[in-house]
Amino acid sequence: MKKVRTNFNRDREAETLAFSRSIIQRMTDNPFFPEPTPTIPQFADNVDDYAVRLTAAATGDHTAIVRKNLAAQLVKSNLTDMAMYVNSTARGNQEMLASSGFPQVKERSRIILAEPVITAVLQGLNAGSMQIVCGAVHGAKGYQYQYAMEMENGIGPWVSVPYGRSKYEFTELDQGKKYWFRVAAIGGYGQVVYSAEVPGFVMQRNMAA
Repeated sequence: MKKVRTNFNRDREAETLAFSRSIIQRMTDNPFFPEPTPTIPQFADNVDDYAVRLTAAATGDHTAIVRKNLAAQLVKSNLTDMAMYVNSTARGNQEMLASSGFPQVKERSRIILAEPVITAVLQGLNAGSMQIVCGAVHGAKGYQYQYAMEMENGIGPWVSVPYGRSKYEFTELDQGKKYWFRVAAIGGYGQVVYSAEVPGFVMQRNMAA
């Protein structure tokens, strides 16, 4: 849903003053927003006071600077309150949002995850270990590495291990057994995308006494 910006804390002083005056013009008698908070006359008084204190602070007087900063905080807080009122009233209506004079926030494009691809299934350094290498998936917040042992009547239950990188080593697997491996990429908005299932044989490394 379309919205306007509600955070003005990082705006520069001159920008805040000019922007506030433009909002007063756009919001005065705006039929879409009949009851802004604060009211337009209240906001205009605060903006005028800020302009006076901004000029006074130019002398470098410490007290004048403190008063200017307090006035700036009040004006920016007023802008936030008014922008939130605009959002709650407009409910995404672009004509209403544009009429307010507040800048609209750009919507983030949703990243659709690609299917992970297992690029290698390697014998691990230790007995009973297998290393799974997966190509990084753009937009993935993490990965789940899964394995299942091959049984006579199919494959057993999948065992999952969450991990943040695109390479993982399973340990304590049964030696001399065939396993199947897959990787799930985890993304935003509840996205879970699985790779194809890839087989791997855990070599027997036990040495006779």
